[in-house]
Amino acid sequence: MRAAARAALDVMCVKYGYCIPPEAVEAIAANPPTDPDGFVDAVLVAEGLEPMLVDKSQRRQLREVVTGFLEFE
Repeated sequence: MRAAARAALDVMCVKYGYCIPPEAVEAIAANPPTDPDGFVDAVLVAEGLEPMLVDKSQRRQLREVVTGFLEFE
């Protein structure tokens, strides 16, 4: 799960510009949120953004990245 979380974070950085600080990467990879929206929210907060104010299409793209790498129950 840790490697998949890091891979998702890498794509979010390279493809969409959400490059969070290394300590945030470590924290999220060590203990990933349990759902895709929570994962996206954690990244957005680490970027200093208010998750509810981010464009819905951008959130959808980030969510697709997350679900492409991680499995949620």
